[in-house]
Amino acid sequence: MAQLIAEGDTETTRFGSYAGFVSRFAAWTIDMGIILGSLYGTALLISTIVALFSLEQPSFPVLPPLVFAVSFSAWTFVYLFVGWSVWGKTFGKAILGLRVLSKDGQRLPPVRCAVRVLGYVVSSLFFFMGYVWIAISRRRRGWHDHLAGSCVVYDWRGRTNRVKNAFEERLERASS
Repeated sequence: MAQLIAEGDTETTRFGSYAGFVSRFAAWTIDMGIILGSLYGTALLISTIVALFSLEQPSFPVLPPLVFAVSFSAWTFVYLFVGWSVWGKTFGKAILGLRVLSKDGQRLPPVRCAVRVLGYVVSSLFFFMGYVWIAISRRRRGWHDHLAGSCVVYDWRGRTNRVKNAFEERLERASS
């Protein structure tokens, strides 16, 4: 898959180009903020409800390490799996205009979405070399992408060209 851009598609600028390390890292950072925020928000809500029923002073919950590890892993799996299998992107990827596809440009099937999530563990091994691979590989694919047969591409369908075309139309009207 060199590019997912259709021949003669003048409304497309970056759609189909492989997403780079910085864009993907920024999307991951946003997603981790959402995952941790929603995890602790849920824990705070449960803690507050328990405190109200027990007539105690509500306090910020401190999750035991095992409970945190299990709930964080489970919620991360669900968040990523649902995002990729239903929409082809998570909120972080959507904000940055990225989409997860199969390496032939099709929607990633649910089984391969699950493999991709589990592949994050593999990419984390050996000093996160599976993620560093994104920065040095030609097609910007990490180890988890290779395991799942996936890639991450820019999904900015014509945004820049629409702005450019509107600007050019203004210039033409102004000069005539």
